[in-house]
Amino acid sequence: MKQNVLFEAYQSWLKQWAVEGRSLWFGTLMFNHLGSNKKVTVAVMQREMQRVYVTLLSNIVRNPRNKPGLKLPILIGAPDSPVFKHKPQTRFADLAQNEGVHYHFILAMPLVSRLQMPLDLHIKDYQHIYVGNQGNVRVVDVRPITDLRKKIADYMFKHMKRSTYSLDDILILPATATKKGLTSMDASLTHNVLIQQRSRRTPTSML
Repeated sequence: MKQNVLFEAYQSWLKQWAVEGRSLWFGTLMFNHLGSNKKVTVAVMQREMQRVYVTLLSNIVRNPRNKPGLKLPILIGAPDSPVFKHKPQTRFADLAQNEGVHYHFILAMPLVSRLQMPLDLHIKDYQHIYVGNQGNVRVVDVRPITDLRKKIADYMFKHMKRSTYSLDDILILPATATKKGLTSMDASLTHNVLIQQRSRRTPTSML
């Protein structure tokens, strides 16, 4: 399956989730130094992304283990690196860590949520919890997606197109979302996404 077909499908999911009434958020995890091995760095970033997701679950959904995947927040994440066409606007401290590698994610909120405030304010108020105590994550930032005319999926996966990272580095949570299908997406695409996830272990609290 061509990469472009997969990325267009991700963009279609966003539009469909918006039609369903889900609020959509674009997030970034910035990290402290994780080492010089890219494979290890990405693996640590994925584990931290999973931890952040699990932490969010208990705040968004009551008894998430008993909820079907489509009633949970849905997350698509991927590593990213800075691309400089002009003078970089990013702070030097951000570039110095892991050569600027960070982790982007898109989060589709369920229609029913326990949060009593917008997600960005919740993350800001409880930043210390989402950053965690392992010393890996430095900042968790989320912002609302308000314009789906922009190719958000293309932006998130630009380094997959350049082969900086592989499709195996894409993270989809919860794992049950790929098993049962995200809304009404094509079954063959679901199968391919599931294959990409087959070797990745997911915390049991997400299943």
